[in-house]
Formats: sequence, C-alpha cells, structure tokens
Amino acid sequence: MNYYGYTFDRESALQHHGILGMKWGVRRFQNKDGTRTAAGKSRYKRGKEYSKERNELWIKEEKRLKTANAAKIKAMQEEAYKIAEKYGLDMDDGGGGDTSRYSEDELYKAGHQYMSIWDDIAALEDQYERDGREYADSAIKKKYGESALSDIEHYTNVKNTAAAMAFIAGMGAVAWATTK
Repeated sequence: MNYYGYTFDRESALQHHGILGMKWGVRRFQNKDGTRTAAGKSRYKRGKEYSKERNELWIKEEKRLKTANAAKIKAMQEEAYKIAEKYGLDMDDGGGGDTSRYSEDELYKAGHQYMSIWDDIAALEDQYERDGREYADSAIKKKYGESALSDIEHYTNVKNTAAAMAFIAGMGAVAWATTK
C-alpha cells in the first residue's frame, strides 16, 4: 500500500476496524447534541467517586512508603552534604567554598557524585509515587472491578478537557480585553 509517499506492507500495518457489535455513529454515553445519556451521567459520577477514593489511597500509600524509607533518604542527603562540604561545593546557589586545593578532575567527580545522589533521591521519590498509584489502582480494581479504572480515566479526561476549554476560553477573553 502507498499512502502519501509512504509504503506499508500488510504485515507491519496496524489496522483497527472498531469493536465487535459497535454501530457507526451510535454512542453509549453521549447524545448527538453532546449531553450525557443516563449511562454517561452514571459513568461520570462513578468515575468521580472512584477517583476520589483512589487518590486518597494513593496519597496514603505514598506517605507510608516515604515514612518507611525516611532514614534511607536522610542518609543519602547527609552523604551529599558531606561531599559538598568537603569539596567546597554549594550546588544550590552556584557559590561555594575554597576549591583551590582540588584538581578540576576531582571537583568534577565530586560534583557528579553529589548530583548523582540527588538524582537517586528523586528516583526513589518517583518510585514511591508509582508504587502508591499501583497500590491504589489494584485496591480499586479489586473492590469495584476492572471497569472502575476506565471510569476513572474517563472522568479525568472529561475534567481535564473541560479545564483546558475553560483556559482557552479565558485566554480568548484576555486577548480580546487587551485589544480594547
């Protein structure tokens, strides 16, 4: 097949022809005018409730992980501070102490080690967030079933789309007001 100058063979082309039983132009959760059907309203409400519960579980688990590993993070921070103090590094504001007694190579290695420790701390905190979300998703899925996660995703998408549209509308109003 040749589309716009690109050639595809049938084995490597991804094709999607809908879902079994799907009717073209028929929506289960939305009327033609964009309003929600009863099923759509119910799905949105469920998604909102599940989302609130998931977020509470997520935050609780993330806090638990951070508390359980606080000593590890504190030890890493102290190690970074010792390196900075030893080599006269002040990574926060770009200043520093007396670095003249160290070679450029030693300072480079110390700075790299310092930043590597902070990168490791950030990676740990990101991991706690991911683990918290996985825990919350698993708990919601176990309690309400697989469809609960798609209801949450739908609710989040609708909420984010509405926020984006409001932002864009607001930007238009700001642009209009500034031209007057």
